Amino acid sequence: MVVGGEGPNLCGRNWMEALGILPTQPYQVDMIKVTEKNLPTQLHRFRELFKPRYSVFKGVRARLLVDPEMKPRFFKSGPIPYALKNKISRELDRLVKAGILKPVRHAEWATPIVPVLKSDQTIRICGYFKITANQAIKVDQYPLCKAEDIFEALTGVHMTPVWNIFSLSIVPKKMDMLLKGITMVFCALDDILITGKNDQDHLKNLECILQRIQEAGLRLRKDKCSFMAPSLEYLGHKIAKEGLQPLPSKVEAIQGAPSPTNLIEL
Repeated sequence: MVVGGEGPNLCGRNWMEALGILPTQPYQVDMIKVTEKNLPTQLHRFRELFKPRYSVFKGVRARLLVDPEMKPRFFKSGPIPYALKNKISRELDRLVKAGILKPVRHAEWATPIVPVLKSDQTIRICGYFKITANQAIKVDQYPLCKAEDIFEALTGVHMTPVWNIFSLSIVPKKMDMLLKGITMVFCALDDILITGKNDQDHLKNLECILQRIQEAGLRLRKDKCSFMAPSLEYLGHKIAKEGLQPLPSKVEAIQGAPSPTNLIEL
């Protein structure tokens, strides 16, 4: 008999023998084999992926094709909220120290920054390139994965986790090449959707993805990952093995709309 708790043993082997309740058969311990491919083991083996460091996509060099007839455009910095001024300065200093930004004394191109306050109250520095570089860059026309294709492939499968990695206009093509050959895996903009026919197949696909991402030098934010989720809310729908369903928040306005009472309302 085993009693849960942190207290002392109620009855040891000596008392069990004295009371005649000591088993006469040899002691036997049933071992539970833990497979090497369970989720906690996988995440521990690839723990380097989740450390807070910047990603460096190995073997990939970004190249921007600029229209030679486009004249450089220079815009001065715009006004920023005083409440965010110190946070913006600290974030810019951090990006410079990390080697992501580099100060220059002269430039023919300049675009205003757009500070975005994230949910953790830190600042993300974005550039308003719509008015400058985007008008001169020749965009790589690469077809994106359609939502309908994802829904059709994921509906009826066992489980579906989702990872959010990053969002860059030059990334989808490279990410598709990185994930090529792995079944039940979809890369949609800045999300990687992984699933499988069962737990074993799911974990196999997961391990392949973790291995490739690690070899590519990329990093993941664990707080933005969802593993072995029984359902997934994506692109306004709920995806589960029961099927594809619209989110209640997306249809409540229609369901709660009052019935028309006259021809004009109809």
